[in-house]
Amino acid sequence: MKIAIPVAGTDLAPDFSDAPEFALYDVDNDTNAVAYHGRHAVPTPGCFNSSQALQSQQVEFVIAAGISQNAINHLLAVGIVTAKDVAIQKPDLIIAQLVARTLVATPPEAAIHNADSACTPHGCGKCSHHG
Repeated sequence: MKIAIPVAGTDLAPDFSDAPEFALYDVDNDTNAVAYHGRHAVPTPGCFNSSQALQSQQVEFVIAAGISQNAINHLLAVGIVTAKDVAIQKPDLIIAQLVARTLVATPPEAAIHNADSACTPHGCGKCSHHG
């Protein structure tokens, strides 16, 4: 499974939509072997741009600290599931906790489907659709 962790500096970013880059990992579902694939920069971060950038990297799962429902919806729209409310720490430690099944996080959420589920100027605050 390809996993992305939004980072700011050396730690998990406090908010998904503000993260300038993502640490990318592959975790083998059978062996739990971990491969680090470096960082992927998102020049203009936001709920839409970041979801598109992660889709282009074939990411399947995002682990975040803070993330808006709007950003979750954008990720789900491109086939990416999200866990949130993870404590801010080093990405390698987060992956180690995931593999050891000790990661404390809020489980993935389903998208909220309503007239306002598309990107709005209030959802993630950094959405590229709204300048």
